[in-house]
Amino acid sequence: MQELAVICPVYNEEASVDFFVERFQKVLAQVDAARYRVRLVFTNNRSTDRTLEKIRALKARFDWIDYLTLSRNHGYQLSVLSGLTSIDADLYMVCDCDCEDPPELLLSFLERIESGADVAYGIRTDRPDPWLMLKCRLFFYQLLKALGDFRIIPYMAEFGMMARRVRDVLVGGNNSFPFLRAEIGFCGFRIEGIPYRRETRASGRSNYNFWGNFRFAVAGILSSTTFPLRATFYALPVTILLNILLLLLGVASVLAFPVIATLFLFVNGCYASFALAFMAIYLARTYQNGLGRPRFIIDRALSSLPALSERSGDKR
Repeated sequence: MQELAVICPVYNEEASVDFFVERFQKVLAQVDAARYRVRLVFTNNRSTDRTLEKIRALKARFDWIDYLTLSRNHGYQLSVLSGLTSIDADLYMVCDCDCEDPPELLLSFLERIESGADVAYGIRTDRPDPWLMLKCRLFFYQLLKALGDFRIIPYMAEFGMMARRVRDVLVGGNNSFPFLRAEIGFCGFRIEGIPYRRETRASGRSNYNFWGNFRFAVAGILSSTTFPLRATFYALPVTILLNILLLLLGVASVLAFPVIATLFLFVNGCYASFALAFMAIYLARTYQNGLGRPRFIIDRALSSLPALSERSGDKR
């Protein structure tokens, strides 16, 4: 029998958890109980509403439900990573509880894994988003695909299922601001997508906003490509040629010297500003990674799962 851990990150989802579990229970009834032992694990990102209270009530009703609570709001990516790191299983699935990503797709993911895939993920089609958001998302993925240092899978989110060996690679890194969909592309292995239509949120409201999406996009770029750093080197010959051209124009025309000098300062100022900006943001990320702090902290007093070392009897 194989263990399948379904990780469900939550933050202020008191209006959604009951409905999600109701739908998930119907999916669970269709899984072959002789082959798979399924466990639903909520990773509570320090919710400030009654989410934890509702999860505890569900845990009292269903023995296949567990939960972890983080010490503070660590963000969505680290909330998912905390579940992947803290649970010992053969297969792992990530699914949000707002039901925008249908939990019923678990059965299709499982079929792909059984047929040999290491990762089965949902390809969002006909996503009900505003026109501008769709275009920005399309541009973002095309940019990552063009500039990525390794394989970038377009339109891939965390919604999917993976084998243990893929999970082991994901949790083995030390990126303080991980971008898991890029990390999965970096892992490689056999990755297959399943198209589906993303539904509207069942209840409650989304925790995503413009600033959150912007930080998410920056994390994706920093985790997927070093092109901004390399671009400063690529732009150096062009900058030197422009400087030579401006100097020649300045010598040839004394009257135009003030204009030439202004352009000279502008070109070099832009180059230096962009170069320093890119180096600073990558250096800041390197500094954070080098500190060696825990990427997330679990509040065991508010969690139903003990640490892996406690469950294995290892007290180190």
